[in-house]
Amino acid sequence: MLQLSFISLDMFCRQEVIGLLVSHVGSGVPEMSDTCLNILKNLVEENVESVEPFSAFIKGILDYIDNLSHHQIQQLFSILSILGFNEKQHTNLIQDDLHIFIRKQLSSDKEKYKKIGVIGAVEILNTLGSIREQDTSNDKQKGQRELSDEAFKQITGLMELVKKNCYSMPQVTAMFYDELATIILKRQLNTKVQSWIDEEIANEFQDKYVTDIDVESVAQASESFVSSGVFYSLEHEGSVAGIAIDIVKLTDSMLVPATTSADLESPVCAVCLNPLFRLLKSCEEVRNGNLDDIDALLGCPVKTINIDNLQKPDKYSVKERKHICAYIFNTINWFREMLNAFSSHPDPELRLKVIERLENIIRLQDVLQSFLKFSPELKPPASEKNLEFLSTVKEVCIKMKAKPLAFQKQQKSNSQLKKDSSVTQCDESISQREEEKKTSKNMLTTNSLDHFKVYYRDLDITVFSVFSWASMSNSFGENSKEEKKDALEAKVSAEQVAFLLNDLYCKVNQLLKPKQKLINLSKNLHNQNSHTHIPFVSEKCMVDQVLNLTSVLCLHLENASAFYQALASDEEDLDDSYLPSSNSDHMEACYSLVLQVLIAVTSWSGFSNDANDELLESFFVHIYNRVHTTSKVKVAREQLLRESFVYLENFSNSVPNLNSAVLLVKLLISIENKADLADLRTKLGNLGKKFLQKKWSIVDCEMMSKRSELIQQLLRTYVTYSDDRFDCLSTITSTGMTELIESEGRQASETYPLLTKQSFGCFFRNILCELVQGVKQISSKDATKDNAVCQWNAAIKVLQMLTKLIKMFTAKSNISALLKQGQKFIDVFLRSGMPILDKMFRLKKDEVLNMLKTLQHSTRMLHHICSHSKSVGDIALVAHVPPMKRSLESFVYRVKVMLTLHNCQDAFWIGNLKNRDIQGTEILSQRPASPSESESVDCGGNSGDEEKSNSDDDDNVDKTDDDESSKEDNKSDELICSDTEY
Repeated sequence: MLQLSFISLDMFCRQEVIGLLVSHVGSGVPEMSDTCLNILKNLVEENVESVEPFSAFIKGILDYIDNLSHHQIQQLFSILSILGFNEKQHTNLIQDDLHIFIRKQLSSDKEKYKKIGVIGAVEILNTLGSIREQDTSNDKQKGQRELSDEAFKQITGLMELVKKNCYSMPQVTAMFYDELATIILKRQLNTKVQSWIDEEIANEFQDKYVTDIDVESVAQASESFVSSGVFYSLEHEGSVAGIAIDIVKLTDSMLVPATTSADLESPVCAVCLNPLFRLLKSCEEVRNGNLDDIDALLGCPVKTINIDNLQKPDKYSVKERKHICAYIFNTINWFREMLNAFSSHPDPELRLKVIERLENIIRLQDVLQSFLKFSPELKPPASEKNLEFLSTVKEVCIKMKAKPLAFQKQQKSNSQLKKDSSVTQCDESISQREEEKKTSKNMLTTNSLDHFKVYYRDLDITVFSVFSWASMSNSFGENSKEEKKDALEAKVSAEQVAFLLNDLYCKVNQLLKPKQKLINLSKNLHNQNSHTHIPFVSEKCMVDQVLNLTSVLCLHLENASAFYQALASDEEDLDDSYLPSSNSDHMEACYSLVLQVLIAVTSWSGFSNDANDELLESFFVHIYNRVHTTSKVKVAREQLLRESFVYLENFSNSVPNLNSAVLLVKLLISIENKADLADLRTKLGNLGKKFLQKKWSIVDCEMMSKRSELIQQLLRTYVTYSDDRFDCLSTITSTGMTELIESEGRQASETYPLLTKQSFGCFFRNILCELVQGVKQISSKDATKDNAVCQWNAAIKVLQMLTKLIKMFTAKSNISALLKQGQKFIDVFLRSGMPILDKMFRLKKDEVLNMLKTLQHSTRMLHHICSHSKSVGDIALVAHVPPMKRSLESFVYRVKVMLTLHNCQDAFWIGNLKNRDIQGTEILSQRPASPSESESVDCGGNSGDEEKSNSDDDDNVDKTDDDESSKEDNKSDELICSDTEY
């Protein structure tokens, strides 16, 4: 709307639109800033002449640049560079201001501001050096316009300025390389500019980072505490590689500050290794169309530590563990960059090497994880990742939780060691190790590999092309390596597939997850920076990439399903015979990760737009083709959805665990929401019931931390998508919970194995919630029909059964849930149920009276729970008592009104209800000061069909404060049927 307003309105209104956009960019809300910057960029790209008069307003956003993220800063400088360097500009004022601002940022001593200067310089390069097309002849053939000498001079001057000011900070230099590589990969730079970058910057890689090796250098050692050498060579056996990447030297230069002026001017460290290689790869790919000139780097060895000779992590000191982790971490990052470069290469031999590098990464991560468990204080080494708030992220990721005394002792001991200069190095090492052992015992949590993920090199989308040319191997053991070497066909193990799927899911989930309206920027730094390249990929592009992998993902899902079906063929029951192992764990991960990726894609909010219907249809076509491989006829969308649903539903027979079962249900729900077919809803309800009645393994049911959430999802699916909600709730309550009470040794229901004494609270709370949701959907418009009365009758019976169960399961959470949901039930009944009974009373008097009599049992128990909550003095429970009492009193008088209107007031009499606890014992502390027998008004002459309706409340319920010591508070009125003994 703002964009259309700017185009349609006059100059004054345009100024108001620009001012509004500028003010919202500096609001500090990420989503609002992104939206406004996107609008500004669209306006500048389409109507640069109209926006140019307001350049001074837009330039004012630079005052809020500290509050912007990396991607937002790129958007801002892209807008300003287009305004300042377009061919139709009328003044160079913006140019001068941009140059001054960028020089100021680059000359700063702080890393953050140098990075801002780098982003601005690269965006100017992108604008000035972009390809501009022109007509070369009368036949309107387009060619590349020649870049002016002045523009080329500005570009080279800016690049030299960046190199001069940023080479002293490796992290800034690394980001500079990455930004250049990203621009080159867009293939929009002028060839003259691209050639200069290739010659002056990219070619530095070979001189700085590629070293020559010989046989004698293989056994050299860098440090006394760990041996190093040349490892991970993928060359043919018997041949010695002539080049290598010296990770040890690069890591040491990163850990030890530079001392010479040469090192400060042109640093050579592990931080710049991977970004500079990415820049080199981009230049080679754009210039030659292939990577044949640098493919030797994929198989070349690296000089690093020998992980096979490492001792147990606790044998090393903190400093030694820090060096070891840094060596491993940098080796992993180098191998990850190799995957980015060569995963899409068509050469079969290179593909085998890619699989080997993938295996190297997994093995190295296992070793790194073992060291991190003993190094809770260890921080990730310096990384080239573009983290705007690097220190904040580090504190969040690495902060360790220890006992306060442990922290004080450690700080005192560290300060004492610093002050004591007479201690020898040997004594320092011994005391340091002793202090580490004491500290490790007091640690509540240990470091995790997840803390280091934010500092890994991102895997590009092209890496997942491995799924298209590599098949999953049949054997999942160590012999799979030999099979790969014997055959040219590349095969990946289940562990490798799980590794790639995990990274794919993280990317898809980060980009496609629903956006929140207001997000605290400080709480989302970790998620925003976990994948640096993700913000530059549009949601639609990501969805398109994943949809192209749908067939392969389904294939891996089929392989995982076949794996568990093979286990089930040997034993009668898969769950009873299932024993966790490394192979089965990886297959479980593949199974669940495929489902999570498909859920994230099918739940994308963009599918609500009609423009993306083709994308959604292509997803279902891929799944449809898994069943109908020979069909080339266009199928109706409804048939595609139904066939896709049935295809995925068939995997329910081989789900490995409860978590995968819930993921499968969520995926089917996502598909059903796009179809809205009655038969699919019925199948979903049956599937939820099937999973609830399935006997899952002990590992899944008793040790899963999120078991309650999983049970809640299954229960909600079963109840929501079934034909009769209240019948489902009644079945679980009457059958399942009765079996649980009667069970002795099994401690679980026979019909619903998930219903155990440990999970009873989860079932109880969710059944109450579903019961309230169900009665809210009973419309009073159906009062003339029998359906509404039958539904209310079923709902009241379920509430009665639940209130009876509270006597045996008296946990505080159960009582609180019953008070909260019970009060909502009574309110809904008064609002929707009583009007129905008013209309149906004369037609079905006996049925209505029976309903009220059944509900009376529940309301009496609710009154006892209120009295019990007051007696125990629990603040959380007492908070629910006043609203509950209020609802019960309203119920009493509402029933009296109905009976009076129908001339049946003689059917009931009123008495005072004694205060009792949950077990029915009278609470003497709440007994009135002058107790008397309960007075009643017996109208007599009523048959046994008359019913009792009970509702209780304090006489002083309208008071704001709850005075438990008053006499009136200890009395509650109750409607009692004349045939009921009191």
